[in-house]
Amino acid sequence: KHLRFCLLPQMPAGNQKVDFLSKASLPLQILLFFNGCYDFLFFGATIGIHIWKGVEFPYPRARYGPEFVLIFAFLFIEIMRLSLGSRGNKTENTGTMVLFLVLSLFSILANVFLSFVQVYV
Repeated sequence: KHLRFCLLPQMPAGNQKVDFLSKASLPLQILLFFNGCYDFLFFGATIGIHIWKGVEFPYPRARYGPEFVLIFAFLFIEIMRLSLGSRGNKTENTGTMVLFLVLSLFSILANVFLSFVQVYV
């Protein structure tokens, strides 16, 4: 009996209406899920290609280490970004979604660097 009352939502007294529908975005949640799958493949390929470029090409030693560290920093940002985006979407928390968008800007900058600015593209 006690458990039943814990699981059922409390109905308001009188004529008050309560909106029990979630406003979380299903398309956003699906995109975040598949972005996580894509990131797994992307970072595996990026790290492998970066190691190969360091072995096969005359890579400047002063740039190889920082670019490798950037890849792992980008991976950390992506994990945090996807986690915050999923949590913010499910809980409908505006602050978490704003932080998700800020981390998305850093993700865009890292993508631009890895696509156009690194030594051997």
